[in-house]
Amino acid sequence: MRALVDPDLYDKVWTPTSRLYDRADEGHPERRVLDCSIGWWNYQGADGIWRPVDSDYMEPDGEGFSARFTRVPRILRGGDDGSKRAYPIPGNDQVWAQLFKPTELPNLGTPVKQGGLWTWDRDAFTFSVRFGASRVKFDLVLKRNVGINTLHIPFAVSGLTRQGRYLMHDGVAVAELRVPTVTDARMRAQIAAGDIDIEPIPMGWEITGGEIILSIDPTWLAQAVYPVEIDPPLDLQVGASTDDMHEKEDDGTVYDYAFVVIESSTLSAYRYWGGFRWVSDSLPSNGDTIDVCYFRPYVWGTTQDDPNINIHFEMANGPVTFTAGSGNYDITGRSRSSNSTPWVAVDVGAGYQNSPSLVTPAQEWIDAQSPSSVVLIARPNQDALKEFWARAQQYSDPAYFHIEFTPGGGPTGRIMGSLAGHGGLAGPGGLAGRRGGLAG
Repeated sequence: MRALVDPDLYDKVWTPTSRLYDRADEGHPERRVLDCSIGWWNYQGADGIWRPVDSDYMEPDGEGFSARFTRVPRILRGGDDGSKRAYPIPGNDQVWAQLFKPTELPNLGTPVKQGGLWTWDRDAFTFSVRFGASRVKFDLVLKRNVGINTLHIPFAVSGLTRQGRYLMHDGVAVAELRVPTVTDARMRAQIAAGDIDIEPIPMGWEITGGEIILSIDPTWLAQAVYPVEIDPPLDLQVGASTDDMHEKEDDGTVYDYAFVVIESSTLSAYRYWGGFRWVSDSLPSNGDTIDVCYFRPYVWGTTQDDPNINIHFEMANGPVTFTAGSGNYDITGRSRSSNSTPWVAVDVGAGYQNSPSLVTPAQEWIDAQSPSSVVLIARPNQDALKEFWARAQQYSDPAYFHIEFTPGGGPTGRIMGSLAGHGGLAGPGGLAGRRGGLAG
């Protein structure tokens, strides 16, 4: 499978979240193959070529930093002292945001580096930094009560202004200091076991005098079961977490969690709908023929891997992001295709899993419009209590959307090259063993 690289359309072929190919080398020059991710998974190098993200690739650095990450959409730099710097404007090294280790922690020494995951493991705590495709995230795990319920995190910026938690450049939000959360061992075990009513606790926070101050409710902390985990991230893909959410059917409340719950039940109070959104300039248009289509969520765990759902397309040209909140019905209230694909199975397993074919509802969707974005709506069945959880973008395991189509006008004749080795992820639907597609 080769990538479409017509220079006139180059920016519309690969983007941070999508990859477009053809099947010319397989005898089907008319076939287009599009893979989309909710999260960033491509970066544009200094030579202008788009390539797959490699967030574990490091280069030696200086100026107080020991390594820099250049195969990600935004250049990142890390120091052995726990500091991290992000450059949110591609090609502009004068605009950056830098976070340092919490001042409550002692000097850390040299970390253990496993690609983009750096870890300082000490007797009373473990501090780690993850340099990812769309965020820089640190985790602080307190192994026992060490008397810390407040953290002071110094930060500095260049060329940016702050509006609340957002860092702005020329009036545009280019980074977000997300509200950090805290969990204890008991909560994490309950979440892993499928308790939907357990969610990480937002920490108190304020930004003043060049530092972020995080606080934990001392009453909660006194009752916590250690280890206690704190995870404040710096998001560079602002707003992406609003591309996947779930909704409680009986009251219309929409939740923005680290997971998307799609739960079937005979009772509406226990039914949850899921919504997933992708954006691409290369989506099929009205008049095209859909040949292959499926979506690929990351299943949370083996106790939440029983899909009992029906998958619809939202019938809209440019479906917008979801809005979290009580009683807003932002998933169930959307117009959806009359056709749907049932996905009913038991124990599909944890990790990325492919849905059954979505060709029929996809064709209905594309026959009605030429969209700029796509939303899938997962409607739960009403016959049995079954849990199906997908990791969300903010957990760094976003869902993927795969579609193959034949343009209504046939081959364009504008294919001018190949990006060898730039195939997507090999997958089902006749894609096994081929370059491109989503892994099966």
